Amino acid sequence: MRLTVVAIAVAALGGCALAWGKPYKVEFTSPSSITINYDPVVANMGEMQQVAQAHCAQYQRDAIPGTSQMSAWGLTTTSFTCQQR
Repeated sequence: MRLTVVAIAVAALGGCALAWGKPYKVEFTSPSSITINYDPVVANMGEMQQVAQAHCAQYQRDAIPGTSQMSAWGLTTTSFTCQQR
């Protein structure tokens, strides 16, 4: 029974990544920031830092981690500030 509940929970969370087509979704971008939702089961903060850095580099800036919150669904929302080099 317990294994079934865990399997259903993992499948439900994994569905988010499948719906996005990748383990994260960019929620907001501007020249000064980026906000990313990601599933920490299939992606980590280092990977999100790379995504944010690629965005900020378009504006000759560096991505600096800001706030990070975990939702009730187990997804993490992290904001990065694009800081002048």
